[in-house]
Amino acid sequence: MTKQQRSTEPAVPTEPVPLTRRKMKHREVLNFSTPYYPMFGPLQFFETAVSAALGSWCETYDGGRWTYYMLSNGAWYLAPSDDSHEYPSKDFYGCKHPMSADGAGLAATLYVVNMLSWKFHEAGDEVRCAAATEHYHALRMYTYTHPDAVAIWRGLD
Repeated sequence: MTKQQRSTEPAVPTEPVPLTRRKMKHREVLNFSTPYYPMFGPLQFFETAVSAALGSWCETYDGGRWTYYMLSNGAWYLAPSDDSHEYPSKDFYGCKHPMSADGAGLAATLYVVNMLSWKFHEAGDEVRCAAATEHYHALRMYTYTHPDAVAIWRGLD
């Protein structure tokens, strides 16, 4: 391509492409696997870690079923299936930030993926560290337009 033939169109879209999500089917969840899902260590289940994280922040969370979501950028997360009430999460200062079940699950999944990226980094496991780091950043992109974005980041900060 010569200088005269160059397009005046920008190489990168100026508007971000909106991320979409879809609920994963049960069969899809059963066959789902990443370098740290369903387990990230001996008897260390990802779903249990997300449940524990949410339980430590939210007084109203007492366990239950999870719904799995896949995002259009390849990221995924878990959210409590019970969306009949708010999930007030506490930040470091003890302030409560109410959010939906979806927002609470997104925050808890982000927290666990971030924790795992550092755990794998410290252990020198470059493959799992890279996978967790990439997942974290892809998942983080979804939070920016999420209705609970402010509560998610106040809870994580």
